[in-house]
Amino acid sequence: MLNIESKLSRFLLLSSMSILITGQSSFAAGLKPDLNGQAPKLAAQPLDADLNGALDSIAAVELRGSASINSTHDRIGKTIDSLLESAMQQNENLQQLNKAAFRYKTPTQKAAAVAASALNYGILTRGDMPSSEGGDVILNEKLKVKSRGSAEYIRQKEMDATNLKVTAAVMEICMGLGTTDQCRAQKITANGTAALAKLVGDDQAKSAVDDLKQCAASLNIPDSVYTQDAWDIEEHQNRLDTVVQTAMDNDKMIGEIKHLVQKYNHHCIAYRVSSRVMNVGLSVVGLTPTLAGPAAQVALLAYIMATGGPEEDKLMKELYFDKRLQTRFDLLNSKAQMALDKYEVGVLTKNPMLLVCSQSVIRQITTEELTSKIFSCEFTALQPAEQIESNRPDSSLPLAQNDANKESKLKSLAHRLSQPLQSQPSQKLGTFAIPALPAIANQS
Repeated sequence: MLNIESKLSRFLLLSSMSILITGQSSFAAGLKPDLNGQAPKLAAQPLDADLNGALDSIAAVELRGSASINSTHDRIGKTIDSLLESAMQQNENLQQLNKAAFRYKTPTQKAAAVAASALNYGILTRGDMPSSEGGDVILNEKLKVKSRGSAEYIRQKEMDATNLKVTAAVMEICMGLGTTDQCRAQKITANGTAALAKLVGDDQAKSAVDDLKQCAASLNIPDSVYTQDAWDIEEHQNRLDTVVQTAMDNDKMIGEIKHLVQKYNHHCIAYRVSSRVMNVGLSVVGLTPTLAGPAAQVALLAYIMATGGPEEDKLMKELYFDKRLQTRFDLLNSKAQMALDKYEVGVLTKNPMLLVCSQSVIRQITTEELTSKIFSCEFTALQPAEQIESNRPDSSLPLAQNDANKESKLKSLAHRLSQPLQSQPSQKLGTFAIPALPAIANQS
């Protein structure tokens, strides 16, 4: 009897220590690795010799695997950020556009713009130039730096184009480094290096390739990743839509542009009514053949300039804001499309470096949590917030209305279950994709 109790006590002790060590290894997986890419080490309390040896070997394997993939994501993201900064600094055209955009922000240029706008309102000095400029902006023809809005739009267009080129070059290099065919791998890597060298120079391009080679050498992707089923068209599109929408919601540039646009459309009713009354009243008085006529015209001009200028100028500014939003959307959409497409290529060709690079690009433009969902077999298209709120039961409603809500929710659930995205994951793979672990350092 005592022998049985002794064995039971030892079993419980071993189980408790196993849980303790596993918890420590999971916590250590989120720590930052050292400069050599090795997993961090935690000081453990002295344990029984046999138990310590057996469980520490398991914990060491978990720490190496987790920190290796996580640190690789972090290093690729930092490499892309560093290359982007260097490419922006070495782009002479972009530097000139930065100077032009800064010049139009000076008080002298602002005063000159207000004076030109007021003069054009009085005697139409611009003629048909505004409509011609609007057509050029819409069709991207004969773009010239004529104002602050045009300078900022052309500058952002150049920045976004450079951003996409750098990301594409890095993914090209990663694709070559993960290709098993040595001849083709050298060709792909050389193409990516050449494209990157045009943007950042030969020395920095070579340094980036060496850093990516170290990342590739430290990868250890399980073979089960390559056995997952390919996404169908709807699955791919749902993932793409979710990534792009989240990227736009989190993008600081888009947030700033929206804030600038909202000052034109977020007016209270009192402002809109008073603006209409002032414009109509002063315009009518200005037509009278009395001394009040010229005075009303001057007052109308002053009121218009005080509220942002003529509507013609406001529409031109909003047009440039719209084009800036469009070019930003094109950048995020292209990066998301490229990353998701190359992820599928990486699965089919068993290219570990391409898989990790694709996840790193998605992580940069979205969030860590979404990246985990996107590359999971159990991904579900995200619902809008108002739709999620409408699916919650409301106990304050009458019983009959609650029954109707339940029936509606059952129909909605049946519809979601019928979608291809809601199919059960394969038995071989389960819910495992490439481990999307918490980022060691947040990527901008």
